Amino acid sequence: MAQALADIRPAVIDENTAQALDEFRRFRHLVRNVYTMNIVPEKVSRLMFRLPEVWEALRAELLSFADFLEDLAHVC
Repeated sequence: MAQALADIRPAVIDENTAQALDEFRRFRHLVRNVYTMNIVPEKVSRLMFRLPEVWEALRAELLSFADFLEDLAHVC
């Protein structure tokens, strides 16, 4: 989703957002597959602090991509 496909579509999200989301994905994987006693509270706190910023970036990028799709629908 972070890569543009030439003559098909722009990147849906930028590389910074992709990296931030990957950090959340890794944490989710840890929670689902490891005992909770291995969770580092500082890491949870850092992710919680970053969540509003990452959400706003993701939301803006998804809305921008939705605009691209709307424009594409009007061209076809």
